[in-house]
Amino acid sequence: MYNMDITILGYKFNLEVLILIGVVYLILVGHTVGGCCNMPLIMEGLQSMTSSDSESDSDKKKRLC
Repeated sequence: MYNMDITILGYKFNLEVLILIGVVYLILVGHTVGGCCNMPLIMEGLQSMTSSDSESDSDKKKRLC
């Protein structure tokens, strides 16, 4: 009915297989990037970056606990 083959560098690939490979690739990349990221520590770092410098270190420790 329809020709769903794509030729890349002389190799014929089925379109469904290429879509499946793309989805699996996106899942692997997302899992790899997300697994290396520690969001609570990043958010804590961003909070301390935006806080005012007038607070003393003991005030910051009390606020975080």
